[in-house]
Amino acid sequence: PVLSKERGVEVQKENKDFTSTDIGETDTSSLTLSQNLDLTSIIRASQMISGEMEFENLISRFSQILIENAGAERVLIVSHENGVFTVASEGTANSKKVFSEKALLLQDASDMLPLSVVNYVARTKTDMVLDDACSDSRYLNDKYIQAKKLRSVLCSPIISKGTLIAVVYLENNITTGAFTKGRVEILKTLAAQAAISIENARLLARVVSVTEEKAKIETEMQIAAKIQTVLIPKQPEIRGYEISASMEPCE
Repeated sequence: PVLSKERGVEVQKENKDFTSTDIGETDTSSLTLSQNLDLTSIIRASQMISGEMEFENLISRFSQILIENAGAERVLIVSHENGVFTVASEGTANSKKVFSEKALLLQDASDMLPLSVVNYVARTKTDMVLDDACSDSRYLNDKYIQAKKLRSVLCSPIISKGTLIAVVYLENNITTGAFTKGRVEILKTLAAQAAISIENARLLARVVSVTEEKAKIETEMQIAAKIQTVLIPKQPEIRGYEISASMEPCE
């Protein structure tokens, strides 16, 4: 009887272990599926970012992708070029607003985002995650955070070749702890692609600007040449003198 009881216990343990293992395999399978879905979304988002070559379209698309994939209610992108910080865009689930790259200085945008957080990230080039910003002792004096009773904040640098080219700011005021480790990794992955695209867009803009300036100069030179041609007679005649040489503008 004792032996039978012990066997009964052993069988129960074996069944329990089997059940536990079976559940574990199911969870792992679900996790893998979730990871694959996230990976697919990230790849698709990266392709969308890399396909934009015009700065304003790129920033608008990047903001929308972050709202859809990083758990943000609101996204602002702060551009950094030649030592100047400007707010390049503001996006929510329902609206997008893209500013001219030099239209709104960061220092004048204290009613749009917490400058203390953005300045810290820009200075240190490190991520900042706040699970409950308004109760964080470091930001009790930040007017924006306290006025909005802000909850979740994620702020991250966008870096290209060691140089800071932008800062992306995300907030979620629905819940605390919205920006999990996984969402931070998603942001960093997309930011790496955005860094390349932003640099390309700026380079293209400079090339276009130089090309347009060159075309403008050439047009002005052609107009000047035509004016000179009109003012200078084809066969100059001066009474009492012989013309030994004359000049005409180049074509």
